[in-house]
Amino acid sequence: MKLTKKKVFVVALVISLIAIISIGSLAWFSATDSVTNDFMFDDSDHDGTPDFIIDLFETENGVEVQGKDYENNAIPGAVLDKDPTVRNDGDYSMYARVLVTISDAEEWFQIAQKYYYDENTPASDWFWQGILEEKLIVDLSDKWVRYGPVVSENDSLTYVYYYEDILAPGETSESLFTKIQIPGELTQDDMDFGTADDVHFTITIKAEALQSDNMDISGQTGRENDAYKAFAYVGWEAGSDYPAS
Repeated sequence: MKLTKKKVFVVALVISLIAIISIGSLAWFSATDSVTNDFMFDDSDHDGTPDFIIDLFETENGVEVQGKDYENNAIPGAVLDKDPTVRNDGDYSMYARVLVTISDAEEWFQIAQKYYYDENTPASDWFWQGILEEKLIVDLSDKWVRYGPVVSENDSLTYVYYYEDILAPGETSESLFTKIQIPGELTQDDMDFGTADDVHFTITIKAEALQSDNMDISGQTGRENDAYKAFAYVGWEAGSDYPAS
């Protein structure tokens, strides 16, 4: 039976609508969570259930908490409990990465130059940024791998770590690290963070997740870590909003 022009138009419209719906369904599940911790220096000069979700938490006395404040106990040499951990609280398996952002980059730069720089030190940002990670973070898990340069902007430093394993629904990652250590070399003058009445720096932890089901990353090269490949595959820049297209 020969189609009339009207019927041809209707068929074409239906096909177009199906194509649009299909394109919309290609967006990958993604999720984020974050927490900021305030480290206050002790200074003698002043006294509906989502289907796809990642949960970022720490523990304190065996209880899950959403961030901690370390008021007036971040003295030089102090080792402070901090164990950022992620859990898949959704219904689908996921790749995960965590961003660690440390404030007051310029102050840390001055400290690194003062105590850790010598004539054998590579003349690059990699040194002092890497030294800061080495000096502050205790018991960094080998399940989390840092890739790419440290992002230095807005007077802060951001380190990006990718989890080695896929997190199944209900599964919890190893803690990224277990403690933060305040460098013992610091003097009163070194702790010039914030203002005269508010001497502190912050560490902000942000978790980002991407679905692992049905994600073909076999064509991605350059890194062994599958999570890194997945985020690169969808073009999701660390710390930015999930790409709209």
